[in-house]
Formats: sequence, C-alpha cells, structure tokens
Amino acid sequence: MKCEAFATKSLISLIQLVRKLEVTIATAATDNLKTVYLTELTSLLDAVPALTKAAEAEAKADKSMSKPEKAFVKFAPKLAAISAAVPAKSSEKAVRAKAKKLVAEVEDVLIDIDEVDCPHCSGRGLIGLVGDYCRYCRGSCFVSTATAEAYDPDDIDEVECPRCNGRGMTGLVSDLCGYCHGSCMISHAKAEAYDADEVDEVDCPHCNGKGTTGLVNDLCNYCGGSCAVSEAKHEAYDPDDIDEVECPHCDGRGTTGLVNDICKFCHGSCVVKQARYESYDQNEIDEVECPRCGGKGTTGFAGDICKLCHGSCVVTDAKAEAYRHKHGE
Repeated sequence: MKCEAFATKSLISLIQLVRKLEVTIATAATDNLKTVYLTELTSLLDAVPALTKAAEAEAKADKSMSKPEKAFVKFAPKLAAISAAVPAKSSEKAVRAKAKKLVAEVEDVLIDIDEVDCPHCSGRGLIGLVGDYCRYCRGSCFVSTATAEAYDPDDIDEVECPRCNGRGMTGLVSDLCGYCHGSCMISHAKAEAYDADEVDEVDCPHCNGKGTTGLVNDLCNYCGGSCAVSEAKHEAYDPDDIDEVECPHCDGRGTTGLVNDICKFCHGSCVVKQARYESYDQNEIDEVECPRCGGKGTTGFAGDICKLCHGSCVVTDAKAEAYRHKHGE
C-alpha cells in the first residue's frame, strides 16, 4: 500500500538502501552475514523494475512531486534496465557491480532529495495492529535525514501496552486488547494509570480462562476462545444454558480403555451436544469387548497388557470376528 501511495518515494528509499547494503557487504563481519546482505541486495534489485513502472505512472498522473523527485523519475527506464540485467544466482561481484551502477546513475539527484524512511515505523507510516499514525513521522512514512539521525525512541511518548505486552491482542483467537484496542503501544500516562480491575474482562467461568475445553482443546463454547468475558456475561453464566453434556460413551473422560485411546464418540472433546447425546447408540460404534481378555485390557495374574487389544479393552468387529474364527469360537 505504501508503494502504491508513494511509488517514487519508495523507489528512492530502495535505491538508498541498495547503496547502504552494497557498502555493508564489503565490511560484513562473517560470511553468514555477507550471505544475508547479498540475498537482501539481490531481492531489492529484483524489485526495481516493478517499482520504476509505478513511479513513472505516478509522474504521468501529475501527482504532487518535488523537482528532485521528478528528475529522479526520468532515470526510471535506465534503473529498470540495469536491475533486469542481473541474472539469477549471480556472483557477489556481479551483484555489487550492478548495485554500484544503479546508484551511480542517480547519485547527483539523491543528494538533492533529503528524505529517508521514518526510523520509527520503518517507512510504513503506521504502527500497531489497527494502523495508528506513527508518532514520529505522523503518517508521512518519510522524514528528513537530520530528523532520522536525531531519532531517539525514548523521546517518543509510547510504551508497550501492559495488558497485552505490546501484542495488541489477547486470548487464543486474537481479540483486540481491551486496553490499547489493538494499538500495541500507549502513552506513558496511560500505562501508569493501567488497572487490570478497571478493564471489563474476567476469566471465562466455563473454561477458567484457558479458552479451550476437553482433551483436544476445543474452543470454549462460552467465550469462544477469548479466555475472558465481560463482568455481565460472567454473572449471567449458567452451564445449563450451554449445549453440551458429558459424552455418554466415555462418561466425559475423553478416552477409553487402559491406554487412554481417544473416545470414538466425542473424539476427545469430553462433551457432546444434547442432540448427539440423545442419538447415542453404542451398537453403532465399531468396537466390541476384546474376546481375548474379555474387555479387561490385561491377561494373566501379572496383568500383562493384552496382545490383541493392546490395552484398549475393545477391538473392531472385524478384528474380534477374525480372532474367534482363528480360535474356533
């Protein structure tokens, strides 16, 4: 979106970054770092052709641009040609040579353009999950070189939200934080004024704030995975209003047998809907008592795990029939 709105400015920033990376590669402390920088440089060069087209289109649309920017756009076709001449899997020397040539074409113009990506928002113009304007560039995406060099994050009145720790979200299903509302950052005054008790949120009474129920972590049927609910919803909670009852096949354990096989009716949820509970028919489930151990799961005085059901206590109809046939039962 930034490139669509500021194609020329974005292209200028990209070329400036190419210049920095080309120099950085030469002084990389390790081969691994050099590889990372080279990969990034190659990626930037690959992006030049599309961005130059966007910049040319922007210029033709008579969008407001400074004289240096208009002069810069005139070099767009050359920049695209130089960048496109870099074949895939080029050597470090070839990539750096192209980068130098690219920068050299517009070096004089770049001097007249005093704009770099905002160091606070990395040129996005926005911060947080909900796209608040950056507090440093105020949504401009770019700042002057002097402003960028003077940047000190400690001078900006914002800290991570103490409720979501700067995530902007809470709960398993990523609800917007009830305190910063998705901004991720808040003012120092708001952070100091934070009182968890003043936020209308309490642990869900159905899942005890976990957000899930059962052995297989189904999303809670009351909070929907949010982990918390409002005070009013907490007070209105009535487990009888929720359409779930203990599974009749495993008695709400979620497992069956000695080795805790996942229940074949609730599939580990521990509970089922009322309608499913009422439609339960044990005969419709393909499992019968193991004919070898009589459904105990073990054999012998020492309680060895049954070699037919392996402790499940039950087997499929086909497996039981095959066993009986083999032993003449």
